[in-house]
Amino acid sequence: MEESEDEMLAPYREQLYINILLAFLVTVVVAWICIIVIRGQHARIERRNAELTAINEQSELRRLELLAITRRLEAANERLTALNVEKDEFISIVAHDLRNPLNAILGLCQIVDIDSANSELKEIFQDIEDSGEIILSLTKALLDASQIESFHGHLQTRRFAINPVILKTAAFYRKQAERKKIRMHFDLAASEQLSVNSHADWLAICISNLVSNAVKYTPHYGRVLIVSSIVDDGLELIIEDNGPGISFDDQEKMFGKFVRLSAKPTGNEASTGLGLYVVKKMCDRLGIAISVNSQLGEGTRITLLLPL
Repeated sequence: MEESEDEMLAPYREQLYINILLAFLVTVVVAWICIIVIRGQHARIERRNAELTAINEQSELRRLELLAITRRLEAANERLTALNVEKDEFISIVAHDLRNPLNAILGLCQIVDIDSANSELKEIFQDIEDSGEIILSLTKALLDASQIESFHGHLQTRRFAINPVILKTAAFYRKQAERKKIRMHFDLAASEQLSVNSHADWLAICISNLVSNAVKYTPHYGRVLIVSSIVDDGLELIIEDNGPGISFDDQEKMFGKFVRLSAKPTGNEASTGLGLYVVKKMCDRLGIAISVNSQLGEGTRITLLLPL
């Protein structure tokens, strides 16, 4: 019986050994494949780590370069700021020193008595006066721009009547308007008894530049309107002319520094490109909203909205 049992189990033992051998071989093959895959993955990770390390090193180098550039730019900016301050001080001093002799020249031109028959000499004095007014206008614009750019402190305001400021400021351009036969019309009834809380000198500069532009760009025999009205948000001061108007492209850049519009003054007056820049800067500091309504060939209306 024992021998017959061994003989009977022999095929099963042989099959078991074969299965064990196959399982071993499969395990070895799978293990070998896993090792190859793991080694390949590890190699890819190493290469990626090397790439990231190189990228990090390059990024660090760029960061150091940018830091150095930033420091150089900061140093250059500090130097430029200092130079700009010196430039503003120089312009302010020169413009201030020029204003007094220019006023003296203009005053002498106005009081000198010239024989009406001597037209040539009279024309020479008129040219001197016109040139002096151009230089004085440029000097005033430079002083105004320097004042607004160099002022960074707290703006002191006070309450004052608005109409006398408007009339006194506009009076400076009455002679210029008369030369071009321009009618200046005032409608200030709405602000007759009205006081505003603002900076009188800065507000006068804003009005002066706007009236100057209106007279400058209004044709001969034209008209300039200065009108006040009460609205819900405050006092509207409107300065309107019937000049050539301002194109939409010019309206987008008209408050920039040293910007000259495509429209030309109608009496060959000089334009510095600073007047509207000063107006916008001062209005922003004073809390005054400024708006422009203009079309080519239909004149220009500029509105100042003063908060009450």
